[in-house]
Amino acid sequence: MSDEQTYIKFAIADFSRVKECASACKSMLGTQIFDAVIDALKKEIAVPAQKEWDKSIGGERFYRYVCPECENVLRPRSKFKYCPYCGQRIDWEDKS
Repeated sequence: MSDEQTYIKFAIADFSRVKECASACKSMLGTQIFDAVIDALKKEIAVPAQKEWDKSIGGERFYRYVCPECENVLRPRSKFKYCPYCGQRIDWEDKS
């Protein structure tokens, strides 16, 4: 995991604690803002694309890659840094 990914995880933890304080103060707007920030930061954590058999084009001869967040099919040739459908950061490194 890169330093950037580690810092993002720390930021999520910090914003979660501050959100709890805002919630204790009954600040509805504050908690909504923190929810949006936390959700955006979570999308910055790289998640590996799911590799699965594509049964729609010939059984178990071809793979397809799917975004783990929104489950839309991704193009492996373009290897976008982010899912074009939901914005989740994608880790394309093959760990198998």
